[in-house]
Formats: sequence, structure tokens, C-alpha cells
Amino acid sequence: MNTYQPATPRTALGALAFALTIATFGLFVAAPAALAAHGNDSESCAGALIAGSAVDAVVMLPAVEVVASRGMHG
Repeated sequence: MNTYQPATPRTALGALAFALTIATFGLFVAAPAALAAHGNDSESCAGALIAGSAVDAVVMLPAVEVVASRGMHG
């Protein structure tokens, strides 16, 4: 009886997925945390984001009224 042999190398793809996960974590979690730990200087991008207030980011949108009708299809 023949056994199925997958064409993709599972070990290599698993290692690649792990490496990409570590790189993503480092880029989006560890690096900003390290930048924030050095202080809130407003000249750096991370410092500007931390020093800004949340109220400045609120955008007031006009009210939208949604009117819909459901037609009767024979």
C-alpha cells in the first residue's frame, strides 16, 4: 500500500512560521516597549504617540440616518 507523502516540508514551514512570529512580536511589542522605557521625548515617533492625549484623536462624525425597505418579491 502506498502512503501519502506531502509535497511541503512541514519542519521547514514550522520553523519559518516560528521565526516570523518572533519577528512580528519583536517589531510590534518589544521595540515600542523599549522605546517607551527610555523616556517620553516628543521628538521621537514613539514619544509623540505616548505624549499625545487621547482626546486629540477623537473625530466627530455627523449623524447618519439609515432608511431601508424590504420589497416583496413574488
